[in-house]
Formats: sequence, structure tokens, C-alpha cells
Amino acid sequence: MDGKLSEILENQLGINDITAISEYLLLHGNEIGDLMQGLQNCSANYLKNAGWALMHVAKKDVSVIFPYRQICYEAVLQYQDERILRNLLFVANALFGISTDEEKRAHFELYDRCIAIVTSELYAPGTRSNALSILEQFCKIEPELSQEIIIIINAIMDYASVGLKSKAQKVLKSLNR
Repeated sequence: MDGKLSEILENQLGINDITAISEYLLLHGNEIGDLMQGLQNCSANYLKNAGWALMHVAKKDVSVIFPYRQICYEAVLQYQDERILRNLLFVANALFGISTDEEKRAHFELYDRCIAIVTSELYAPGTRSNALSILEQFCKIEPELSQEIIIIINAIMDYASVGLKSKAQKVLKSLNR
């Protein structure tokens, strides 16, 4: 990765900075792989900023990240730190949206990881909501999983935040179709 971008990601950044970095990454997609490889040994600021930048890139054009999807999926399995996990889950969900059913099945370990996240009160509602989105996609390719997800959603509804309840209700509606 360009040393300058790596240095910038180490700093405390605002939303305008993150937007500029994501625009840069959209134009220089080859640097996304280096950015993702850099997630292995980096500071808390780097993790947070890289996660935000990747999420903004995924919102605009997830196909730029697609060649690095394996790194993203592995990072979801590895990280506990919500400064990056929430955004990696968002990116993984976006990547799943353009993946084949066969490829989704090849990453079934994400299913178990997302179940653990959704059912844990240790994670913030946004992180749990993003994990729920991935579970919904797994149910689309393996409909028999729907019953398990419905049971899990019903179990968390009593203590879920308003936002998580809203997402859970949308997923329930989708699964009951």
C-alpha cells in the first residue's frame, strides 16, 4: 500500500476524510488488497478507518472489493473488535449479494460466526443487524435454515434494541414468504 495512505489511516479521521479515502480506493482498487492485508497488524485507528473506508466503497461499488472477498470473510471470522467487525459484516453482506450461491455455500463458516454474533448481547445492535443480514442471505440459498433463524430471532426479540428489532422483523417477513 502507498505508505502515505497507510499513515493517513493511522490518524483520527472525520467523515470527510473517510469519504475522500473511499473515493481514492474506488479509483485505485488495487490498493484495497493491501489495505485489507494491513488489517493483520495495525492500530485501533487503522482498523476503524479502514473499516469505514471499505464500507463506503462497498456502498458505491462492491465489485471493486470482490477480488479481495476471501480476505474480508476471513477477517469477519477473526475480529472481535467492533471498530472493524460491524463494517466488515456490512462489506461481507454486500459481497454475498454479488456472489453465486455456490460461492456462498463455500463460506458456510460465516453462518456459525453470524449466529454467534446475533445471539450475543456483547455486540452492538448495528453489528448484530449486519450479521442478521448475512444469515438472511444464507436462508435464501438453504431454505431449511429459515426455521433456525426464526427461532433465534424470536429468542432475541425481548432484549433487542429498537433498531435490531426492526431489522429482525424485516428478516422474519422475508423468511416467511
